[in-house]
Amino acid sequence: MSSAPSASKRSPWFFLSLLLAVFLLGMWVMKRWLMPRESKPEEQAVILVDKLQKVAKLVTVEGYFIEHYDYGDPDPGPYFIGPFINWSAFLPRKEAHLRIRARVLIGYDLEQMKMEAHSDEKRIYLSNLPEPEVLAIDTEIDKFDNQSSVFRPLEEEDYVAIDKGSREKIEEAIGKSRLMEAAREQGNDMVELMRFMAGQAGWELVVVDEGTSRDSLAPPERAVSPGDSGSFWKEGEY
Repeated sequence: MSSAPSASKRSPWFFLSLLLAVFLLGMWVMKRWLMPRESKPEEQAVILVDKLQKVAKLVTVEGYFIEHYDYGDPDPGPYFIGPFINWSAFLPRKEAHLRIRARVLIGYDLEQMKMEAHSDEKRIYLSNLPEPEVLAIDTEIDKFDNQSSVFRPLEEEDYVAIDKGSREKIEEAIGKSRLMEAAREQGNDMVELMRFMAGQAGWELVVVDEGTSRDSLAPPERAVSPGDSGSFWKEGEY
């Protein structure tokens, strides 16, 4: 009968496999315990309060926009123009594509509006009614595809131009939308509510147009009685 092979007669591949297994196990232990599990970029920020200012602004309409904004050098055209080579087409270009979400607040700046109450006349005079305007534009870039060449990357002034240009496009879209008209309708509803509350208290709300003195208002013509209705903010082109 033949006896089992001794350890000295084992194949050298056995020892190589064992050595490789120990090496891989050591690498796994090193990666598991010695290397950091997550690598996050460091962030630092210094925030200072620049200015505090009291305001009297009334937001009546919110609008939400999604903007696809393209930024970059002008298209140089094809590589060949007839029999000639268009060398500018071979130069590196700046190019970026963004998707921007914007929230627009439309309303009224009530700083210049005046309200006077005269108990002897049981009247409230409302004057200097403002026109609706853009109170704030909040933007957020949720997609940024930078396709610029490594030899011509985006620089600081490019990011400033992107921010300025994208806001200008949003402002153009606001002018083409119904936001201003909707804000004006909301403003009329607010004046209607004030008129109703004044009427319930036994008062009259008088809206004074620009350039009209309070003394020249005749009670039957300018008094806003509970049964009256109308538009207090003038129509205009926006």
